Amino acid sequence: MLRQTLFTTLLFLAIQTLGQNGLSRPELEAGVPSRVTLNRFNPSTVPFEFINDFIVIDMVLNEQILLKFILDTGSEASIITQPEIIDMLGIPRGKVVKLYGADRKTILNAQILPIVQLKASNLNFENIPILLLLDNYFNTSTDIGVQIHGILGADILRRFIIEINPIDQTITFHKKLLNKQRLKKYTRINSDYDRGRFFTTVQINQNGKEKNERFLIDSGSNEAIVYHLDTIRDAELATNLVPTTISQGLGGEIKGYTGFATSIELENLLIRNIPIQYQVLSYGDSLTSSRSGILGIPVLKQFNILMDYARGDVYLKKNKLFGSNIERDKSGISLIASGPSLNDFIITNVFPGSPADQAGLKKDDRIISVKGVNNKLLGLSDINKKFKRKNGRRMRLKVKRGAETISVSFRLDDYLLKNFS
Repeated sequence: MLRQTLFTTLLFLAIQTLGQNGLSRPELEAGVPSRVTLNRFNPSTVPFEFINDFIVIDMVLNEQILLKFILDTGSEASIITQPEIIDMLGIPRGKVVKLYGADRKTILNAQILPIVQLKASNLNFENIPILLLLDNYFNTSTDIGVQIHGILGADILRRFIIEINPIDQTITFHKKLLNKQRLKKYTRINSDYDRGRFFTTVQINQNGKEKNERFLIDSGSNEAIVYHLDTIRDAELATNLVPTTISQGLGGEIKGYTGFATSIELENLLIRNIPIQYQVLSYGDSLTSSRSGILGIPVLKQFNILMDYARGDVYLKKNKLFGSNIERDKSGISLIASGPSLNDFIITNVFPGSPADQAGLKKDDRIISVKGVNNKLLGLSDINKKFKRKNGRRMRLKVKRGAETISVSFRLDDYLLKNFS
């Protein structure tokens, strides 16, 4: 969808600490050493769930409450987003630090939680520090349809070699690199390692032009590619870009443009027809000088991924999703979920020229049924999946516009491919 769900709301791809308050690895204030229960020769495997192309892990905080975290290889710091949970559990707080929001302008307040425990399956983190976000600039539940409580970033992940298996939907935490026999199945890619994050070079083909770009490998983004530019004039490969809201990030709306790439090539592995979001940053922003953008889950999930934080290496192995088209919205509708049960669905954007636009749907319309199924029986992810089905599939919607109830129908169509081919 245009404004993809959740990171979308979170979009931690641009979280960076400010000045001398850098907190890529927060120090313990209480002097209690952190500990991870993990056997060197028996790695720990943790299940996850794909929710709108985010890797969501269930973790127990301080052996008291089950929380949902997003695995985010693009963030330097791990974060909990809801202070009320911390207050309820009586967890001590440490010093306050400041962060940039994802819009690269808003300054957010966070507080160090010096000693917490997180547990997932047989993986146990004890006495670890984590950041608590104090500013409530977003509601994660509205954009993903389920409650999200935080992210796991590089400050925790860099203790391991992690293996992400999108097909089995598992993450394995290793202390030792795979044996040579298993490692033969992987391809070590050309990558750079900086402050707990991995970068790689990707060749992009747009409008018959090719360009090599450096992208952050970011499991915390559900956009296939986000391009960072100083000005939109720098998008020399693109034509006919459409202004849009890329996402609702930490600090507010992130405005940008939608485009399309004929293909990208990653270590001689070709992936075709990729939607691109262009984010225009302030001139001279450090992000545009350090990287061209991010490579997100719609591309990454076509591989089993091995990240060796100790050596700074990344390995990829094609899985059965490789070569399949990246799933794209075929409706032109961008939605959020609202209400106590998160089943009131509000249209936040309609892509110009899309099937939804041609059917007359508008921003702020509220969807009350899809193909005869009442909204009370649907989840946000259910609707998103319906809008990504094959071209020609008929969609029948009832929407509320003010006091009026309107029935509309349209057929799904790959409007992005048509607009940019």
